[in-house]
Amino acid sequence: MENSSNEMIDIKAINEKIEKESAFVDLLTFEMNKVIVGQKDMVERLLIGLLGKGHILLEGVPGLAKTLAINTLSQAVKGSFSRIQFTPDLLPADVVGTMIYNIKENDFSIKKGPIFANFVLADETEEVISVASYIDSSELNASTVDIISSQEFKHLRVSTVAELSKYLSVASGSHFQTNALDGVDQGMSSITLRGLDHASTLILINKKRQTHSGTPSNEGEGYIDVNIIPEIALERIEILKDGAAAQYGSDAIAGVINIVLKD
Repeated sequence: MENSSNEMIDIKAINEKIEKESAFVDLLTFEMNKVIVGQKDMVERLLIGLLGKGHILLEGVPGLAKTLAINTLSQAVKGSFSRIQFTPDLLPADVVGTMIYNIKENDFSIKKGPIFANFVLADETEEVISVASYIDSSELNASTVDIISSQEFKHLRVSTVAELSKYLSVASGSHFQTNALDGVDQGMSSITLRGLDHASTLILINKKRQTHSGTPSNEGEGYIDVNIIPEIALERIEILKDGAAAQYGSDAIAGVINIVLKD
């Protein structure tokens, strides 16, 4: 009888603890019902997804307050809310953000994309494919900016800056003039990214644009002759791979290479 009494007391204590800890659920439901009317099941499932730290798939015709419900929930818990519209022209930089060059501060700054929020609404998705893996991969933590220091450059055993393209995963190679042994443009070269032409990769030196070489490429395009930069003056090389065109224009569609020289 004594054991039975102790069990009853434990169950009562557990029930009281559950009631106390779950009191905020009623408050959240009350706050959401001020805005969302007639969607009891949806509100309950949103709270389940929130407490379970999972993802929620909302399907329905337009006008059923799907976006409003997520936004209201984020405001109720004082969280940040963002919306990503999955149109066909969506780019990775539109989701994760990009590096933007600040002219006043003469430096790059990070502009975070809408993915950096407590509640992210993926709108207008036509298809959802779930791909998961327990295999660790460095690609998952890849940055949009690659940095190569002067020490790393020396270890690559290259004789010119243009030869650096052999070791860049986003580079298509160095473009050398065909008449490398004679003519006014002998030995000139430039680095191109993503398999595009000279005019699609922007070359900066100390974050500043440079004057194009006096001799155009074989295709008639202007380019920066990177062979004029001596290895001994190199401090580091920064390669901006994604989202460059939005800030720098059409001459940075493939990306930006910023060559930083020693003081």
